Amino acid sequence: MLSPESTDYVTFGPGFAPRVLVLVDTEEDFDWSQPMSRSNVSVGSITKLERAHRLFLEYGITPCYLIDYPIATTPQSIEVLRPWVDAGNCIIGSQLHPWVNPPFIEELTRANSFAGNLPRETERAKLLALTEAIETGFGVRPRVYRAGRYGVGPNSARILTELGYSVDVSVRPFFDYADEGGPNFRRILPQPYWADAGQQLLELPLTTTFTGLLRGVGGGGLRRRLAHAADDGAAVPQPPAQPRHPLARGDAGGGGDSCLESAGSAGAEDFLHLLPLAVAGAGQHALRAEQRRSGRPLRLAARGADLPHPDRGLQTGDAVRYPCRRPAGQLHGGRSGLTAPRA
Repeated sequence: MLSPESTDYVTFGPGFAPRVLVLVDTEEDFDWSQPMSRSNVSVGSITKLERAHRLFLEYGITPCYLIDYPIATTPQSIEVLRPWVDAGNCIIGSQLHPWVNPPFIEELTRANSFAGNLPRETERAKLLALTEAIETGFGVRPRVYRAGRYGVGPNSARILTELGYSVDVSVRPFFDYADEGGPNFRRILPQPYWADAGQQLLELPLTTTFTGLLRGVGGGGLRRRLAHAADDGAAVPQPPAQPRHPLARGDAGGGGDSCLESAGSAGAEDFLHLLPLAVAGAGQHALRAEQRRSGRPLRLAARGADLPHPDRGLQTGDAVRYPCRRPAGQLHGGRSGLTAPRA
């Protein structure tokens, strides 16, 4: 789980579109700046979740609420969440906060707040208690897990598979919690991988990115170099190449009435990321081509009649003929075009 090999990383078929998963840490009220206490079990803020949940439903999102022991066992929080579960409007996963999750047999320390640091029997007993509490309170057995404070350890994957979990979402690529006794994720890439030898537990790492002044230079290559340097030269496993969107496989000559325009003199397929956007108007569909080197978006449009499946709109994997629509100005000197394959 903490040292995936390149062969552990998962690849998907060429028709697999990007997915956005909404996972919500749903936990007791506490102040991270204060010492951890077993008495911090108030869940008063749970009522505020109703506003966010309505927003999720408006956008067609089915959130996964990762709940810990106080949330799973308090009537107030069960009353809020249980109707959404029964209606199929959310998924319930688990999140282990060892300091408020029985059995209380470990010393209360900062290092022990990472569940993966606990003895195997203790980590398993706590996760079993949480899993059974969720099943009792909500009528479903959780299959998605996140360790509180991202604190997975050497025994976590086996414990999770033993208890029937199929997805872990604890890994935070490029982050390191070793200074507090926690896990080091610096060498893990933000790509799904199998966390166990039997391929029963899928790891879905959190999305990570650079912001602020580093936004324009914080691409995957830089992050891998930083991880490489941080681990004294240890090589970072490289996952198998992902299939590219058909629109990123055109020639670099460009031109014509069926092209995508991008900026920069390098091959456009090296830094263009194509994502479908919402319908832009009657018969109009938009595609965002993001120039990864600058992070600034280019917007291009295609008429619905040019889509292979106008009734369902554009999806990643579609080969679409686009009318050329040049952006106003260029991000960098030079220009390269992508000729979109004909439908």
